[in-house]
Amino acid sequence: MTRRRLLGTSCGRAALLVVAVAALAACGQAATPGATPAVASTATAEPVPGLTEADAVSYALWQLAGPADYRFTVDVQCFCPAAQPVEVTVRDGAVISVKPSPPEFWSEVVVPVPDLFRLVGELRGTADVVDVTYDAEAGYPTTIAVDRITEAVDDEVSYVVTAFTPLR
Repeated sequence: MTRRRLLGTSCGRAALLVVAVAALAACGQAATPGATPAVASTATAEPVPGLTEADAVSYALWQLAGPADYRFTVDVQCFCPAAQPVEVTVRDGAVISVKPSPPEFWSEVVVPVPDLFRLVGELRGTADVVDVTYDAEAGYPTTIAVDRITEAVDDEVSYVVTAFTPLR
């Protein structure tokens, strides 16, 4: 039974609830100021520090419902050299294709979805403002909006994921 079909069953919804509660419990352990919640990564089984409770719930949903093979388009919106959106193809958790070739400064977002969660965790620890929206069904980030220094001008950047398509 596929992960997506499993979600349609009462057993699947219960499993999702258990994963979400476990993720929230992990976040609750880090409720003291300056502490960082950790969620296991699907790629390396290492913790993903810096995630908020909402991030952790979406990451748990991704771990349960996210496909191993998928394609998405990512666009970097910033006060920076213009570049067109790129299509990223992932198979078995690894990027196998990026079209067209993006500028080098896009390297942090031309990655599999679990690495986008790691980016969110890192940004939450370094940027002044990080706003993230997530797909309600699969949990992947759809927009990561960052203002690294609120008092600075033109340092804002948004990473926008669209056209997400499971493969196979």
